[in-house]
Amino acid sequence: QDSTVNCTAEVLYHLGSKDVAPDVQFTLEGELKNTDETDKLFYSRIKSLEKELMAENIPDSHGHVSPEMEPIHMLAWVASGYIIQQNSTENTQFQFAQIKRVKQVKRSDEFLEFDYTILLHEMVSQ
Repeated sequence: QDSTVNCTAEVLYHLGSKDVAPDVQFTLEGELKNTDETDKLFYSRIKSLEKELMAENIPDSHGHVSPEMEPIHMLAWVASGYIIQQNSTENTQFQFAQIKRVKQVKRSDEFLEFDYTILLHEMVSQ
């Protein structure tokens, strides 16, 4: 079941230093849902694949993301937020558009690693 949580944040950027992460203070109103079980299912599914995961064009040309690709899509969206924050200015507005390609990186430990090629859309100069 989906739930709505209100989040208020104050983000302070350091003048003249793009390499320093901003200071962020936030408050939540409501309760975040526990995703432990869903996370474990995703991890188990990926670990049980015979071949490393590989996919392209998420979402597809109709905006559809298959349920099994939703966690992969969300990971890309979160990672793109960091890239967007590092490269945006007051004159640009980037948005995550699509995963062009994602490939699972083979590892000998218990961690999951994915190599993404993502497309960002720049809104101001379109």
